[in-house]
Amino acid sequence: MPPFQNTLSSFWKAISIATRLVGNDMVNDAKENFIKQGFDGIPWKEVQRRIAGTKAYKYPKRKGTNRRTRAILIGAGSGRLKKSIRVTQITNTEVAIGSDVPYAEVHNEGKKAGRGAGFMMPQRKYMGLTKTLDAQIEKRINQAMDDVFNA
Repeated sequence: MPPFQNTLSSFWKAISIATRLVGNDMVNDAKENFIKQGFDGIPWKEVQRRIAGTKAYKYPKRKGTNRRTRAILIGAGSGRLKKSIRVTQITNTEVAIGSDVPYAEVHNEGKKAGRGAGFMMPQRKYMGLTKTLDAQIEKRINQAMDDVFNA
């Protein structure tokens, strides 16, 4: 194989590997935001069940202190939203992550929810690009290019 085709083949192989790694980085970053209970260093809005004086605090649906200590969007439930985050589309030039859970967009974007969409859910963003993630993606791509052109 001519040297140019060899380099071109190595280039596309490196890009393919880099996009998969970038996808994994994006998924891991989104899942980490659940642990941090915030996005890009900004904490999520507090839930009503923890704010004294609110109806949810005064008249809880469940008894016990767990309702005041459990994590936002994770809680004592199944963790379905966090577990559902995955790479949804990947090409040599694009990587997209998402969730198939119906309420994922409502929490990430802050939209109307509930029966008849009568409640405005506060935005608790967990997916999206941040400066840190952007720098990590750039580092992955630069490393892939260095592997190809410095080999």
